[in-house]
Amino acid sequence: MWTGRQAFERIESAIVSLHRQENELDNALASATAEAERLRRERSDAFRELARIKLDEITANRLVEDLDAAEARAVRLLERQRSELDRAATERQAALTALEQAVAERSSAAATLEAAVDSVDELRAKVAEEIKSSEDWLRAKAAFDSARKIAEAADAKAAQSEEELAGKRKPYDEDPLFAYLWSIGYLTPRYRAGVFARFMDRITARHIGFVDARLNYAMLIQIPARLREHARLQQEIAESRKSALEAIERSALSAAGEDELVRRVEEARRKLAEADEAVERAQAALRAADEKRDALVANLEDEAYRDALHIIATADAQDRLGTLVQEAKRTATPADDAIVQRIGELNERIERIDAEIAELRKSARSIAERRLEVERARDRFRKSGYDHPDATFDNNLDLERILGQILGGAVTGSVLWDILRAGFGLRYPGGRRRSKGLTFPFPFPVPMPGRHGEARGDEWRRPDARGGWFPPDDAWGKSRPWGDDGGDDDDDDDGDHRRGKWETGGRF
Repeated sequence: MWTGRQAFERIESAIVSLHRQENELDNALASATAEAERLRRERSDAFRELARIKLDEITANRLVEDLDAAEARAVRLLERQRSELDRAATERQAALTALEQAVAERSSAAATLEAAVDSVDELRAKVAEEIKSSEDWLRAKAAFDSARKIAEAADAKAAQSEEELAGKRKPYDEDPLFAYLWSIGYLTPRYRAGVFARFMDRITARHIGFVDARLNYAMLIQIPARLREHARLQQEIAESRKSALEAIERSALSAAGEDELVRRVEEARRKLAEADEAVERAQAALRAADEKRDALVANLEDEAYRDALHIIATADAQDRLGTLVQEAKRTATPADDAIVQRIGELNERIERIDAEIAELRKSARSIAERRLEVERARDRFRKSGYDHPDATFDNNLDLERILGQILGGAVTGSVLWDILRAGFGLRYPGGRRRSKGLTFPFPFPVPMPGRHGEARGDEWRRPDARGGWFPPDDAWGKSRPWGDDGGDDDDDDDGDHRRGKWETGGRF
């Protein structure tokens, strides 16, 4: 099983490896381009030598001058292109080295944060066990438990009364005469009517026994409201008892040194945020270097560029050079025959090196596409909070295999995200639960990515972030009125996880 940080580091390592493969292809491409340049220059030399042998001095001198000018232009083009590629490769390598260093520093910062969080967690677990022997805590805990049970019972009774009210008031509401007298406020200060109306209303009230019915109905509809008010007051009492219990717990934590450990967590979160920003800057610099390099490689593939290079290399003297070659074939001179043979060999080698360059460019595009896919998976990984200190991946063997296949070119990077989502989990589904003997849960933010669409879970890295991020209360059922389990000693983490809502405190 991998932690979120370990999985993230493997992904980053795969991206760096793909960058290195691109650098190796860049070096091979630069070498092949230089070889193509040398072969073309050698072919020009062969044509000049052939011209000197076969033509008279005047014609030969003019043709050689044309070839020299053409070669000079071709060499300048090729050297400029190679120089730009070399410079782009150097800048790209520097950007990659800077990114590797920034990633290493971020990994160190993440490890420091995990250690700091674990230290707080361990201290809270220790205090949670020790505090059980404190008389003050035991009294406060008993008072809170009693008040909580009373509040829960009052809430349940109020809810039951509210549910029963509709059925009990139905006979009254469906009696048109009672409903009429009740609506006009008969026998209340708001009743307003003329003499005749008062006479008729009085007769109606006597006929249906409105006086007694009104008292019963008024009491009936007031009971749920009074029960709800009683439940609210009991909840306030329970909250005050809970606050008293938390005060004892926080005092014990502070005495045990939690404040200093929390300060270290805050400092570690700040440094991780700074390391994240440094990595983002390094990634931006590398992207710029990649774009520059890709533009240069694309320029090498441009059809117009190849045509222009060919025209310059032959310098509008192609017909005359062709004539020289044909003439050499008709003569029995050994020297020009050897040159013609060499020109043919050079042409074949130039074709092969051009094919090699095209294949290198194709490989470079393939690797760049795989790298971009892995980078997209990495970005979604971080956006979803999969690098959280409590994140785990139980399919690390599958992840290792897929990353290896991506590096080897056997599969694309598009499958990586599905593997990551399938393996994601949390060590403590409802937050840090080892210290659940305390009233308030561990307050380190917990992401819940991927449960309902593309939920964000990366805010835990922000130093100013407080609390956690969870699905809506009704996502897995109605949330409990107290959020946490109130300090019971059971270990039903998954049960709490599925029931819905948790409280997260707000210490850091």
